[in-house]
Amino acid sequence: MKNLLTVLFASTITISLAQPKTPEQISLSLKLNSTGGTNGCSVAWNPINKMYYAIIAGNIDYPIDIFDETGKWISKQVSGVDVRGIWFNPKTKKLEGKSNEGELFSWSIDSDGGLDEPQLVKESIGIDGQFVVSFSKGFYFYHEEGVIKKVSAKGAIDYIQLARPSEEDDYNTYGMGYTEVKNYEIVLFNRATSSLEFYNLKGDLTATVALPGYIPDMVRFRFSFANNMAWLFDTDERVWNGYKVF
Repeated sequence: MKNLLTVLFASTITISLAQPKTPEQISLSLKLNSTGGTNGCSVAWNPINKMYYAIIAGNIDYPIDIFDETGKWISKQVSGVDVRGIWFNPKTKKLEGKSNEGELFSWSIDSDGGLDEPQLVKESIGIDGQFVVSFSKGFYFYHEEGVIKKVSAKGAIDYIQLARPSEEDDYNTYGMGYTEVKNYEIVLFNRATSSLEFYNLKGDLTATVALPGYIPDMVRFRFSFANNMAWLFDTDERVWNGYKVF
Protein backbone atom coordinates (compact mmCIF):
# COMPACT_ATOMS: atom_id res chain seq x y z
CA MET A 1 0.00 0.00 0.00
CA LYS A 2 2.86 2.35 0.86
CA ASN A 3 4.51 1.70 -2.52
CA LEU A 4 1.22 2.37 -4.32
CA LEU A 5 0.80 5.70 -2.53
CA THR A 6 4.37 6.62 -3.42
CA VAL A 7 3.73 5.87 -7.10
CA LEU A 8 0.48 7.86 -7.08
CA PHE A 9 2.17 10.80 -5.37
CA ALA A 10 5.03 10.76 -7.89
CA SER A 11 2.54 10.60 -10.76
CA THR A 12 0.66 13.59 -9.36
CA ILE A 13 3.90 15.58 -9.15
CA THR A 14 4.80 14.64 -12.74
CA ILE A 15 1.40 15.74 -14.03
CA SER A 16 1.52 19.04 -12.14
CA LEU A 17 5.02 19.78 -13.41
CA ALA A 18 3.89 19.19 -16.98
CA GLN A 19 1.22 21.87 -16.89
CA PRO A 20 2.11 25.21 -18.50
CA LYS A 21 2.85 27.96 -16.02
CA THR A 22 2.25 31.68 -16.35
CA PRO A 23 5.64 33.45 -16.61
CA GLU A 24 6.14 36.55 -14.47
CA GLN A 25 8.66 38.09 -16.83
CA ILE A 26 10.89 37.42 -19.83
CA SER A 27 13.00 34.35 -19.07
CA LEU A 28 15.72 34.77 -21.68
CA SER A 29 16.51 37.14 -24.56
CA LEU A 30 18.42 36.48 -27.78
CA LYS A 31 19.64 39.78 -29.25
CA LEU A 32 20.45 39.42 -32.95
CA ASN A 33 23.75 40.72 -34.29
CA SER A 34 22.34 40.93 -37.81
CA THR A 35 20.34 43.64 -39.57
CA GLY A 36 18.51 42.02 -42.50
CA GLY A 37 14.79 41.27 -42.43
CA THR A 38 12.02 41.67 -39.88
CA ASN A 39 10.16 38.35 -40.09
CA GLY A 40 11.67 36.42 -37.23
CA CYS A 41 10.99 32.83 -38.23
CA SER A 42 12.26 30.30 -35.71
CA VAL A 43 14.34 29.59 -32.66
CA ALA A 44 15.86 26.12 -32.32
CA TRP A 45 17.56 24.56 -29.28
CA ASN A 46 20.56 22.23 -29.57
CA PRO A 47 20.61 20.20 -26.31
CA ILE A 48 23.99 18.59 -27.08
CA ASN A 49 26.00 21.81 -27.40
CA LYS A 50 23.43 23.76 -25.36
CA MET A 51 23.04 26.46 -27.99
CA TYR A 52 20.20 28.39 -29.58
CA TYR A 53 19.87 29.14 -33.30
CA ALA A 54 17.67 31.99 -34.53
CA ILE A 55 16.78 32.83 -38.11
CA ILE A 56 14.86 35.41 -40.17
CA ALA A 57 12.57 34.41 -43.05
CA GLY A 58 12.69 36.06 -46.45
CA ASN A 59 16.13 35.68 -48.04
CA ILE A 60 18.86 33.06 -48.49
CA ASP A 61 21.41 35.68 -47.44
CA TYR A 62 19.87 36.25 -44.01
CA PRO A 63 22.08 34.76 -41.29
CA ILE A 64 21.56 32.21 -38.57
CA ASP A 65 22.52 33.81 -35.25
CA ILE A 66 24.00 31.43 -32.67
CA PHE A 67 23.77 31.90 -28.88
CA ASP A 68 24.90 29.97 -25.81
CA GLU A 69 22.44 28.76 -23.18
CA THR A 70 22.64 32.06 -21.26
CA GLY A 71 21.62 34.07 -24.35
CA LYS A 72 25.12 35.35 -25.08
CA TRP A 73 25.62 35.92 -28.81
CA ILE A 74 28.37 33.64 -30.18
CA SER A 75 28.46 34.00 -33.96
CA LYS A 76 26.44 34.22 -37.16
CA GLN A 77 26.65 32.80 -40.65
CA VAL A 78 24.66 33.06 -43.85
CA SER A 79 21.90 30.47 -43.78
CA GLY A 80 21.93 29.79 -47.52
CA VAL A 81 18.23 28.92 -47.35
CA ASP A 82 15.06 31.04 -47.38
CA VAL A 83 13.83 29.25 -44.27
CA ARG A 84 10.31 28.63 -43.00
CA GLY A 85 11.11 26.77 -39.79
CA ILE A 86 14.24 25.26 -38.22
CA TRP A 87 14.65 22.56 -35.58
CA PHE A 88 17.23 20.23 -34.04
CA ASN A 89 16.73 16.62 -35.12
CA PRO A 90 17.82 14.38 -32.20
CA LYS A 91 18.10 11.35 -34.49
CA THR A 92 20.45 12.90 -37.07
CA LYS A 93 21.95 15.36 -34.54
CA LYS A 94 21.73 18.07 -37.19
CA LEU A 95 19.93 21.37 -37.52
CA GLU A 96 17.18 21.01 -40.12
CA GLY A 97 14.84 23.41 -41.84
CA LYS A 98 12.12 23.76 -44.42
CA SER A 99 12.54 26.27 -47.24
CA ASN A 100 9.88 28.53 -48.71
CA GLU A 101 9.71 26.11 -51.67
CA GLY A 102 9.07 23.13 -49.37
CA GLU A 103 12.57 21.63 -49.54
CA LEU A 104 14.20 19.97 -46.53
CA PHE A 105 17.73 21.12 -45.70
CA SER A 106 20.17 20.17 -42.97
CA TRP A 107 23.22 21.76 -41.38
CA SER A 108 25.86 19.56 -39.73
CA ILE A 109 26.94 20.85 -36.33
CA ASP A 110 30.60 20.89 -35.29
CA SER A 111 31.91 20.25 -31.77
CA ASP A 112 31.61 23.95 -30.89
CA GLY A 113 28.02 24.21 -32.09
CA GLY A 114 28.90 25.94 -35.37
CA LEU A 115 27.19 25.02 -38.62
CA ASP A 116 28.46 23.69 -41.94
CA GLU A 117 26.98 24.71 -45.27
CA PRO A 118 23.35 23.63 -45.81
CA GLN A 119 22.74 20.35 -47.59
CA LEU A 120 19.59 19.47 -49.52
CA VAL A 121 18.02 16.40 -47.90
CA LYS A 122 14.73 16.19 -49.78
CA GLU A 123 13.29 18.19 -52.68
CA SER A 124 9.89 18.43 -51.03
CA ILE A 125 8.25 17.51 -47.74
CA GLY A 126 4.85 18.39 -49.20
CA ILE A 127 4.59 21.79 -47.50
CA ASP A 128 5.49 24.84 -49.52
CA GLY A 129 4.76 28.53 -49.10
CA GLN A 130 4.94 30.68 -45.99
CA PHE A 131 3.89 28.11 -43.38
CA VAL A 132 6.46 27.80 -40.60
CA VAL A 133 7.02 24.13 -39.83
CA SER A 134 7.64 22.43 -36.49
CA PHE A 135 9.10 18.93 -36.25
CA SER A 136 8.67 16.03 -33.83
CA LYS A 137 9.53 12.32 -34.06
CA GLY A 138 9.53 12.14 -37.85
CA PHE A 139 6.46 14.31 -38.42
CA TYR A 140 6.14 17.88 -39.71
CA PHE A 141 3.47 20.16 -38.24
CA TYR A 142 2.03 23.45 -39.45
CA HIS A 143 -1.00 25.60 -38.76
CA GLU A 144 -3.51 26.86 -41.32
CA GLU A 145 -6.73 28.63 -40.35
CA GLY A 146 -7.48 26.62 -37.23
CA VAL A 147 -6.26 23.29 -38.53
CA ILE A 148 -2.98 21.61 -37.62
CA LYS A 149 -1.66 19.52 -40.47
CA LYS A 150 0.59 16.63 -39.42
CA VAL A 151 2.65 15.41 -42.36
CA SER A 152 4.59 12.13 -42.35
CA ALA A 153 7.93 11.54 -44.07
CA LYS A 154 5.98 9.81 -46.85
CA GLY A 155 3.62 12.75 -47.30
CA ALA A 156 0.53 11.35 -45.57
CA ILE A 157 -1.47 14.11 -43.86
CA ASP A 158 -3.53 13.98 -40.67
CA TYR A 159 -5.80 16.93 -39.92
CA ILE A 160 -6.34 18.21 -36.37
CA GLN A 161 -9.21 20.69 -36.06
CA LEU A 162 -8.49 23.07 -33.19
CA ALA A 163 -11.25 24.24 -30.85
CA ARG A 164 -10.04 27.84 -31.01
CA PRO A 165 -12.04 30.31 -28.87
CA SER A 166 -11.25 33.38 -31.01
CA GLU A 167 -11.66 34.54 -34.59
CA GLU A 168 -9.09 33.83 -37.32
CA ASP A 169 -7.72 37.38 -37.34
CA ASP A 170 -6.87 37.14 -33.63
CA TYR A 171 -4.13 34.60 -34.26
CA ASN A 172 -0.58 34.93 -35.46
CA THR A 173 -0.43 33.82 -39.09
CA TYR A 174 2.05 31.08 -40.07
CA GLY A 175 3.64 30.69 -36.62
CA MET A 176 2.99 27.80 -34.22
CA GLY A 177 4.95 25.71 -31.75
CA TYR A 178 5.27 22.05 -30.83
CA THR A 179 6.09 21.56 -27.14
CA GLU A 180 6.65 17.77 -26.83
CA VAL A 181 4.57 17.91 -23.62
CA LYS A 182 1.68 15.45 -23.51
CA ASN A 183 -1.77 17.04 -23.62
CA TYR A 184 -0.24 20.44 -24.47
CA GLU A 185 1.56 19.56 -27.69
CA ILE A 186 0.35 22.42 -29.87
CA VAL A 187 0.77 26.08 -28.94
CA LEU A 188 -0.56 29.16 -30.77
CA PHE A 189 -0.17 32.85 -30.03
CA ASN A 190 -3.43 34.79 -29.66
CA ARG A 191 -2.72 38.41 -30.67
CA ALA A 192 -5.99 39.75 -29.30
CA THR A 193 -5.34 38.53 -25.76
CA SER A 194 -1.50 38.41 -25.81
CA SER A 195 -1.73 34.85 -24.59
CA LEU A 196 -0.55 31.36 -25.44
CA GLU A 197 -3.16 28.72 -26.22
CA PHE A 198 -2.25 25.05 -25.75
CA TYR A 199 -4.01 22.19 -27.50
CA ASN A 200 -3.72 18.42 -27.40
CA LEU A 201 -3.44 16.23 -30.47
CA LYS A 202 -7.23 15.87 -30.57
CA GLY A 203 -7.55 19.63 -31.02
CA ASP A 204 -8.95 20.34 -27.55
CA LEU A 205 -7.95 23.60 -25.87
CA THR A 206 -6.20 22.41 -22.70
CA ALA A 207 -4.63 25.59 -21.25
CA THR A 208 -4.33 29.33 -21.77
CA VAL A 209 -1.39 31.34 -20.44
CA ALA A 210 -1.30 35.15 -20.44
CA LEU A 211 2.06 36.75 -21.15
CA PRO A 212 3.30 39.59 -18.94
CA GLY A 213 4.26 43.15 -19.85
CA TYR A 214 4.38 44.76 -23.27
CA ILE A 215 3.87 42.30 -26.13
CA PRO A 216 4.45 43.57 -29.70
CA ASP A 217 1.60 42.92 -32.11
CA MET A 218 2.72 40.03 -34.28
CA VAL A 219 0.49 39.63 -37.31
CA ARG A 220 2.61 36.96 -38.97
CA PHE A 221 5.81 35.01 -38.23
CA ARG A 222 7.77 36.19 -35.12
CA PHE A 223 6.53 33.33 -32.93
CA SER A 224 8.36 30.11 -32.08
CA PHE A 225 8.76 27.48 -29.37
CA ALA A 226 11.98 25.83 -28.18
CA ASN A 227 13.45 24.46 -24.96
CA ASN A 228 10.20 24.80 -23.00
CA MET A 229 9.94 28.48 -23.90
CA ALA A 230 7.62 30.45 -26.16
CA TRP A 231 9.64 32.94 -28.21
CA LEU A 232 8.35 36.28 -29.52
CA PHE A 233 10.38 38.45 -31.89
CA ASP A 234 10.51 42.21 -31.26
CA THR A 235 11.29 43.79 -34.64
CA ASP A 236 12.22 47.20 -33.18
CA GLU A 237 14.80 45.78 -30.78
CA ARG A 238 15.70 42.83 -33.03
CA VAL A 239 15.50 40.44 -30.12
CA TRP A 240 13.79 37.13 -29.46
CA ASN A 241 12.23 37.17 -25.97
CA GLY A 242 11.64 33.78 -24.40
CA TYR A 243 8.97 32.97 -21.81
CA LYS A 244 9.47 29.72 -19.91
CA VAL A 245 6.17 27.89 -19.50
CA PHE A 246 7.36 24.34 -18.70
